Amino acid sequence: MKSDRELVHDVIKQRIIPRIERDGISKLILPEQITSADCGKTVERKRLPLKRKREDELAIGLTGKVSYCIDNKKFIFAPGKIALIPAGFPHAPIQTIQRHVRELDVDQAPSLLWLAGFTFGVIMQVSQVIDDMYWATTPPYMFLGRDFDRLISRLVEEARSRPIYFKRLGRHIFLELMLRCLRATTDADVVAVPKPAKVGTKHLSDRVQAALEFIYSNYHSPIVLDDIAAATDTSATHLIKQFRTALGRTPVAYLLKVRMAAARELLQTHTDMRIAEVASVVGIKDANYFSRIFQRENGISALAYRSKMTKKAAPTPAAKAKSRKPHKSRK
Repeated sequence: MKSDRELVHDVIKQRIIPRIERDGISKLILPEQITSADCGKTVERKRLPLKRKREDELAIGLTGKVSYCIDNKKFIFAPGKIALIPAGFPHAPIQTIQRHVRELDVDQAPSLLWLAGFTFGVIMQVSQVIDDMYWATTPPYMFLGRDFDRLISRLVEEARSRPIYFKRLGRHIFLELMLRCLRATTDADVVAVPKPAKVGTKHLSDRVQAALEFIYSNYHSPIVLDDIAAATDTSATHLIKQFRTALGRTPVAYLLKVRMAAARELLQTHTDMRIAEVASVVGIKDANYFSRIFQRENGISALAYRSKMTKKAAPTPAAKAKSRKPHKSRK
């Protein structure tokens, strides 16, 4: 099977860009523009946990028909249909049980490509409806790059006003966004947020393993203890007890450990990123709080850590001199 990065790359290259080049963006729609023609029967679940995200999101239908709740409307995704969901609009899958899986076949089940834009990159994942209860997704990956949120925000503005040149300009913006995503999945200099190595899970309970999976897949989002507990279908108190017994720390402490490991890697490998951006990438919205936590957990400030790692990676004077030394020509 292909890796998640290869899967996302192929979906954009083979399914989305050719369709947009052929059909334009006539199938792009905003939540307030959803009509009865776009909807199925009213959502019957009384406690559907609708979420209001802080970032703009883009969902693109790939195969089959996927039902999804957007602003309390049961929106039906058909292949090529695009929902542009601005920050703050409530939305959630109809299915109540979500699982992250490593292998998805987008040809075999109703599927979507999801993108969420940030100033420093874009999170992408492929999602698939398994049945009435289950919603499977690849682990979300953050691809680092610039201007993703600017492009999505501009697309929102154009889609809302729909001026006479919308079809041409909107198509141009959308294709630029897709090409940047395509570049981000292949460019060696723009890589996914690193994932720290997982602990061995051979002897862990199913709930602790599920909690670890959720943490590693979502540490870049502002998740809290209740989110982790809900993902494992247990109470926060019971999960804390199981986690302490298995790993010697609470789920929140483990989440912090994962975030700090990712932050150290980012500080070392992406020296142009501001501290506030690093904080956001690892799921901490408050840059000052991130700086305090980083200092406490690592015994050194984030800036000092970056400076230390940069100096360590720099070649020594002897190495520089050796590299400049001309090679003797052979006779």
